[in-house]
Amino acid sequence: MVKLYILSLSSGVSRVFWYWWEGQPWGTLFCKSPNPATGCSESARSHPYLLNAGLAYGEVERWLEYSVLKGCSQSAEGTFLCELTDESGHRAEVVWNSINPRPISARGQFVTATDIYGGSQPLTPSFTIGYSPVLLRSK
Repeated sequence: MVKLYILSLSSGVSRVFWYWWEGQPWGTLFCKSPNPATGCSESARSHPYLLNAGLAYGEVERWLEYSVLKGCSQSAEGTFLCELTDESGHRAEVVWNSINPRPISARGQFVTATDIYGGSQPLTPSFTIGYSPVLLRSK
């Protein structure tokens, strides 16, 4: 879902609608009742909760809201790189590799890496990216 939103925006698509909020084994964001097909447990009856796709949806919204997406490119090795500038003028990049996990050399201005669930870590000189997008921030 994160890739869909980022690549759609970089292609000039102004709106993307995620059709299924709950109930199907694919694409479900929210559990409000038990449903083994979607991974919603019995606890959803009394305590509705977001599934991982719902958490990722909220995170990509935070990445893109008030940011300008300059564009995306793909290398021959399958690495996608999408350049962002936030409302304060700080640069960021969303990166992932669609073929295999691979190390990338972090450029000096980026100091943190945030995954699609909101977990952040300091960016090391050689950082491994995988199938899941990661936001590299300069602040």
